[in-house]
Amino acid sequence: MVANAISRYGHIDILVNNAGMGYYTDLDGMDIKKFQEMMQVNIVGLVSLTKLVVSHMKKNGGGLIINMVSIAGKKSFPWASCYSATKFAVIGFSDSIRQELKPHNIKIATISHGMAHTNFWDKKELERRKKIANGKLPPMLNSESIARVLTFIASQPEDSDIQDLTIIPFCDGGKDIY
Repeated sequence: MVANAISRYGHIDILVNNAGMGYYTDLDGMDIKKFQEMMQVNIVGLVSLTKLVVSHMKKNGGGLIINMVSIAGKKSFPWASCYSATKFAVIGFSDSIRQELKPHNIKIATISHGMAHTNFWDKKELERRKKIANGKLPPMLNSESIARVLTFIASQPEDSDIQDLTIIPFCDGGKDIY
């Protein structure tokens, strides 16, 4: 994928790590195989792709890596211990490589976002969250709002460094996802 992008466009200036999966359960009901799969997607995949892109960015004198995290990477929630663990790992990884890659003019930003209207949520998890919120789904971000935040970070001045941004729903700006 990285080689194809470089072949097609000549260089990679920005990497947005946005792949992720969620698995929500109480600890004693946890399926260890599902947890391992989530670790593979949420942290191992992110680190692997970042590693491939960083060597290219170093050669080209810089770049920007944006890691989509989750509010669960900063604040734990019941039934999300394993998911939060993967997202806390992304924050720790991002903080570390931010320091490591600064001399190479590579900026690292994390976006910790609240619930968003995407196909990330399965019906069972939406029902559970609806129950917790007295029968109504909590407000969610729409994808256009998140895209605007990505654009904001990508267009930051050269002399500034947006390292971490938290975005949570202010009101329900999306459509019903049922």
